[in-house]
Amino acid sequence: MPYKVDFDGSGMVIIFDGSSDHLDLRKANEDCWEHPNFHKSKYQIWDMSKSSGVLISNEDALITAKFDNAAFGQFRFMKIAIITTDPDIINFTEVYQQHVDADKIQSRIFDTFSDAQRWAQDFNI
Repeated sequence: MPYKVDFDGSGMVIIFDGSSDHLDLRKANEDCWEHPNFHKSKYQIWDMSKSSGVLISNEDALITAKFDNAAFGQFRFMKIAIITTDPDIINFTEVYQQHVDADKIQSRIFDTFSDAQRWAQDFNI
C-alpha cells in the first residue's frame, strides 16, 4: 500500500510514498470515509510530496470531486490541503478544484506540510 491514513486529533492526514495510480487515490479516499474518526475530522491533508509516477487523469479528478461532493455534503464544510510540486498532481488538483462544490469543500495546493497544516487548522480562512 503506497499510502497511510491517520487522524491527528482534528483532521485526516494521508501520506503517499512512491508510485501510485487513481485506484490508490480512490482507496485512500475510501479509507478516510471509513475511518472511525472521519465525522470528527475538520480537514484533510494529502501529502503527495514523496509521490513519484502518479498515474491519474482529468476523468479521475472529476470522479473524485463527485464522490467528495456527496460525502461532505451530508455533514459540513471540509478543507483539503494537497502537498505537492508534481505537475501531474497539480493538474489533477486544479481540475478537482473546478468541480467540487465550493460551499462544501475548499482545496489548496502547498509546497510544505507546515504551510498546509497551518492553513487547514485556521478556521478563520
